[in-house]
Amino acid sequence: MGEKFKWEQGKRYAAGLIPMRRDENGQLQVLLVKRSHLVLKGGSWATPAGGASPRKDRNPLMAAIRESQEELGFAPLGKVNTEPYVLTNPKSSRVFHGYVWLVDESNFTPNLNWENSAAKWTPLSDIKADDPTLMGECAAVLTHLANSVAPAESPATPVTPADAPTK
Repeated sequence: MGEKFKWEQGKRYAAGLIPMRRDENGQLQVLLVKRSHLVLKGGSWATPAGGASPRKDRNPLMAAIRESQEELGFAPLGKVNTEPYVLTNPKSSRVFHGYVWLVDESNFTPNLNWENSAAKWTPLSDIKADDPTLMGECAAVLTHLANSVAPAESPATPVTPADAPTK
């Protein structure tokens, strides 16, 4: 999957897939999962994601796929844009890599594990950066996607908000 990823010392990495599909009107929707109260930031909505580290993962994409297997019950097959949306939080050492995953199945039903208590498809256009129910990094990346011309079809670009949420 391209060049070998270089993990930077002192940074905390997270990665996740951003499951997307088109509804019957052709509008993009994103799958959000509600974090269970057994995990950090329980009760908030996000895309499936988790920690990434060189001890467990070759690169952030492999971490995103692993997290998908854990949280949704399966991994994507050849439908992931391998260029990530990258969010660096300037207030911390956290770096998030999000990979768009186009889901072909209109009746895709995740098999959630204990980390999440619910799932819902949400129109991408309804995502707002200041939505208090969304995890901070998720809101920033999804807002960037919503403002892109054709996020699911185009190559991804880095996302570095001037004031990344710290939720």
